Amino acid sequence: MKVKQKIQPFEMKNFSKQNEIYFFSFKRRALLLLVLLVFKVVDLSAQEINVNGIQEDLVGNWVFELDESMTLMDARSKAAYGKMKDVVKTRVDKAYKGRRFIFRRDGSFSQVLENGREINGTWQIVNQLVEILNPNRVVRKFKVKEVTANKLVLIPIEKEGKPGNILFNQWSFVKGLE
Repeated sequence: MKVKQKIQPFEMKNFSKQNEIYFFSFKRRALLLLVLLVFKVVDLSAQEINVNGIQEDLVGNWVFELDESMTLMDARSKAAYGKMKDVVKTRVDKAYKGRRFIFRRDGSFSQVLENGREINGTWQIVNQLVEILNPNRVVRKFKVKEVTANKLVLIPIEKEGKPGNILFNQWSFVKGLE
């Protein structure tokens, strides 16, 4: 006849002190890992919502604001602009004034200049930057400093994520008619 062995319920008193320390240390590490994973998932979800929100907010017709962009210029750019001859200032102003950026939901993009010249391409958000690809396969990157229902401020970015060496280091736009 077989004798069944009675299984004892788990009791901490059966653990040695060293096993007890290891058990609680493992439990703490597992809990910490779980907490870190939850925060990472929440962070990734927030980034995805942020990117999707920015994409949705960017869609539309944006008109460049020359005066506001001038107020956002850094001191070096303001000094350089101030030293320009009037003829050059007029040319610079004409190049930017009335410029429109049109971001479409399907990822297509148009830049329409004051003289009616239109440059088409595509746009997307990559690593929190707006990337605009023109027909010559040149990618232009912008950091979104601010976007609301009626206002957009973009910072041109050059290589290595540094702000672009451009006279207008922040481009201000207002929402135009569709």
